[in-house]
Amino acid sequence: MLSNPSAIPVVASPGEDGGAGAGLPPPAPPLVRHQVVIDRVRLSYLERPSAAGEGASPILLLHGLIASGETFAALIRELPQNRRIVALDLPGRDEPGRSTPSDLTLSGLARLVCDFAAAIGLEDVILLGHSHGGAIALQIAASLPGTLSGLILMCPAHPFLYRERPLIAFYNSWAGSLVARTFRFFPTPMQGIGFRRLLGARGRRAVIDFRPYRASLGHPETARNTLRLIRTWNDDMEALRKQMTANPIAAPTLFLWGDSDPVVPLSTAEELHPCLKQWQHFTLPGIGHLPNDEDPQGCGSLIRTWLIWKDTGRVAPPKPY
Repeated sequence: MLSNPSAIPVVASPGEDGGAGAGLPPPAPPLVRHQVVIDRVRLSYLERPSAAGEGASPILLLHGLIASGETFAALIRELPQNRRIVALDLPGRDEPGRSTPSDLTLSGLARLVCDFAAAIGLEDVILLGHSHGGAIALQIAASLPGTLSGLILMCPAHPFLYRERPLIAFYNSWAGSLVARTFRFFPTPMQGIGFRRLLGARGRRAVIDFRPYRASLGHPETARNTLRLIRTWNDDMEALRKQMTANPIAAPTLFLWGDSDPVVPLSTAEELHPCLKQWQHFTLPGIGHLPNDEDPQGCGSLIRTWLIWKDTGRVAPPKPY
């Protein structure tokens, strides 16, 4: 089922205790790329096996639009070594040997992610979703209660982001479709300006590798598949809103949200919180829409502490910083 593995070196990441204790933690296993076929759809993903064998719940990372599993590379370095880490390339860009599923609705993608997790043996999983990946994680948690060990949501797209609905409607128009299809032809400096507009004041001081984002943007099919995906966006979000309002999500949830997010404003979280039964929310000062790149160390520290608190209660819950 797995084929074409390729190693991507990463530096050592902290152990579950964040590296506390005598000496340094052992080197983390490398990230390795695999492919798997799910219902005639070839998916690619990055995996870092657990350094301690099976045990702690694995973490499955879901990226946002115009991104890939590689955009989580800096954050993965900060995640506990005793957990299996998988970063899936969600459908959206076509590459040789890959295919795009016929159903790119939110529920369709949620089913695909669940089938993928089952195919590679991920059980009792923690979903980490960023932006659009956060919306998919919410859909899975709402549709399959009791199947997840937890949720980590980073600036997640969600049903209460009402201000984006007119923008989605624009991109679903002929004119908006034309605009979206021209993005990949913009000169690299102009693309860089666009990416940096997603960052907060502190994030703009960070050294960020935008190459994985540019690679996704540069694929000819990215715009076409993204436009297919957002065709049902408003209807999908309304259905998810009704579902979460009627039956709040039970999985323990950690929110990490930049206070300068220009895409999913922090203020929209207030309507989302009541749709979850147990959650902790941490606002990241000076961070925009890409906390995984703007402050991977800070996010990693909060995630590691939350995981210990959730699983063992050995430490106090993480505190905002």
